[in-house]
Amino acid sequence: MILRYHRQNFKPLYLASVDVAKAFDCVTHNAIRDTLKTKGLPAPMIDYIANVYERSVTRLACGNWESDPIHPTCGVKQGDPLSPIIFNMIMDRLIRQIPPEVGVEIGGKHHNVFAFADDLIFVASTPTGLQQVLDLASTYLAKCGLNINATKSFTIAIRNVPHVKKTVVDCGTTFTCSGQKLPALRRPDEWKYLGVPFTPEGCSQGIEIEQLNTELSKLSRAPLKPQQRLFALRVMVLPSLYHLLTLGNTTLSRLKKIDRLVRRAVKGWLDLPHDVPSAYIHAKAKDGGLSIPSMRWQMPLMRLQRLKSYTNEVAVSPYLTQEMGRAQRRLREGTVDIDTTAKLEQRWANLLHASVDGQALKESSKVPQQHQWITDGTRLLSGRDFINSVKLRINAMPTRSRTSRGRPKERSCRAGCNAVETLNHVLQQCHRTHRARIERHQAIVSYTTRALSKIYDTVDEEPRFITTEGLRKPDIIARSGRAALLLDVQVVSERADLEEAHKRKVEYYKPLEDAIRKRYNVQEVAFSSVTLSCRGIWSKTSAQNSTDRHIFRKTELKIISSRTLIGGLNSFWRFNRTTSALRTNRTNRTGVG
Repeated sequence: MILRYHRQNFKPLYLASVDVAKAFDCVTHNAIRDTLKTKGLPAPMIDYIANVYERSVTRLACGNWESDPIHPTCGVKQGDPLSPIIFNMIMDRLIRQIPPEVGVEIGGKHHNVFAFADDLIFVASTPTGLQQVLDLASTYLAKCGLNINATKSFTIAIRNVPHVKKTVVDCGTTFTCSGQKLPALRRPDEWKYLGVPFTPEGCSQGIEIEQLNTELSKLSRAPLKPQQRLFALRVMVLPSLYHLLTLGNTTLSRLKKIDRLVRRAVKGWLDLPHDVPSAYIHAKAKDGGLSIPSMRWQMPLMRLQRLKSYTNEVAVSPYLTQEMGRAQRRLREGTVDIDTTAKLEQRWANLLHASVDGQALKESSKVPQQHQWITDGTRLLSGRDFINSVKLRINAMPTRSRTSRGRPKERSCRAGCNAVETLNHVLQQCHRTHRARIERHQAIVSYTTRALSKIYDTVDEEPRFITTEGLRKPDIIARSGRAALLLDVQVVSERADLEEAHKRKVEYYKPLEDAIRKRYNVQEVAFSSVTLSCRGIWSKTSAQNSTDRHIFRKTELKIISSRTLIGGLNSFWRFNRTTSALRTNRTNRTGVG
């Protein structure tokens, strides 16, 4: 703010960045006692803290040798929660000693010093004022046992030229501190303060792109599974840019470029086609996406939230008001302001579910735990299975319907079916994948049976009941004491209503209630199902019943979901490997589940 204001308004500015050498190690214990006394702490507490420091002992050890006790006479304790408070008190004494007439005025507010622990920046409107502050600081710090490192400190002199309305960075104006001359920066020189790069003209730009390219290159070369790369990108690489992009000076075009670089890397790691919706990458996993943040939206939102925390400052600072308005404009899409995290998540979810490939993921958010295999970075799936499961989930498998988009190509099923070869057809209807669908169904049944065996006395698979309406053969009936549970597994079409499918399955087996009571000698019979779509999406009621009855833990829902996807991949590979075609006088089988 200060650098920009003086450059735009052609005003003089003198700035010094001071580096305190080994600040936490060198502050004297006498300075600590004097500071606590100055701040008005009770005498018993001062004596207690001083006693802690005076009695502190350390030793040097090497093999069997150990030194005599060493009594430190300076420095605050490393790792002690009280240490930063004590050090801040010492620096606060320095800040309060700076003359109020030294500094700059912006928007009716006075500024003369910025301090984050031992990182100090002094500003003044005259060279005499800045030199006065440097002399005061060096004298005070010396009394505390602290020394200023002149080689790591620097000054900036911005001098105005009124008759031509411009400012120049004057390298000839120099300052001294503790008898040492401080380096003077030129206009193109860069420095960092609290991780943000600056030049004498303000925040610097461009470093984030190079940093991201370096980190993405490292991830691509590292011997990691794709889920581990996504995990590292989500929790390490992108968050490492948050501070720089939130507090720095970044344009929307640079944020969009960062998103393009990230999407290109993710699509390369996961072998995704170029036309996969961007919303699939940026939407939250609970909504069916990959949970990779979009910097174009995330950074303006974080900046706005940061500015809103300075409500009192915004009221008096035109600069902060201007920056808040700028952030709000960046978060406006049409007539909608996306100024909260919830609105941003909903935006990506709506875009994903409105796409052709993402429609089948619309009910994802009803059971958030089922998507943890996407974000936890574990070895639940092999790298190859993870890649293909992610592709199947967004309809990116190379079916004729998928690869012929926008092209006049044949779209009929290669198995000779009188249907378009879509992913749903391959997974749910095609005669080539009938056996694979049965195997997928049985894999889920087997896992469910093992889970039920831990909490029920008796678990029967596929018991047969002859009724007036024909044979009824539920997948599982479990009995414990005087209660029984009928559970049936089904994997339905990606377009099916999951709640209605669960309800139909329960109603289908309800007429067996009396027969189950009689056969298993129970008084209470419950009915439920394990219902998922072929994209691995749980029915909310089915998942709720399974967790409420302790059949599955919530963390196990992702296992059933991933097994469904692996079963679907098995169907797809079998479909591609089979060369036989369906004879015209043969009827299609609907399959199992």
